[in-house]
Amino acid sequence: MQATRANVAVTVAGAAKYTTGMDFSAAVMAGGLMSAGWSLEVGPGMWLGAEARIGWISVGAELRGLFPATAVRYASSRRDSDLNSISGLLVPCVRWKILLGCVVLEAGELTFTKPTSSSNFSDVLVGTGLRAGVAIPLFLGFSARGFAELSIRPHNPAVAVSDQTAGADSMWRLAVVNGFFGVGLAWSP
Repeated sequence: MQATRANVAVTVAGAAKYTTGMDFSAAVMAGGLMSAGWSLEVGPGMWLGAEARIGWISVGAELRGLFPATAVRYASSRRDSDLNSISGLLVPCVRWKILLGCVVLEAGELTFTKPTSSSNFSDVLVGTGLRAGVAIPLFLGFSARGFAELSIRPHNPAVAVSDQTAGADSMWRLAVVNGFFGVGLAWSP
């Protein structure tokens, strides 16, 4: 038996016992991502993670960072308001061959910069969504990962913004639905 197999004893009708092998593996992962619908522009980011897998089920924990991307453009300022975030994700998945189907639970903090103010706006970031992906084995325990994720934000904070030259006051609000596309590498010993 391989070191990556866990033996599980199963009792059938309280009498006969037999042993089945279940694959257990762990992996560490890292990659880049792009956001869609998060800010005015496509926003860059990165993710780090780890996962445990038994058979066709895996559970992952990830740290996601989205770098500043333009959220609001002003006519009166050379600086725009940017949006960035850092969050933790719990990602349970089901697998079939190289395909992944996952549920994503996210909690973290978002920061909205205000160029005309001395302070930025920060608030809690929560989300849930679905992820579809692939994990393609490469060599020596490495695999390529790719995913598309649809995220729903039940808490979408609003920020008052003003443009003095244009004489306009408005509210910026985080989009309720946004998406992410990610690629990266995973390694499993």
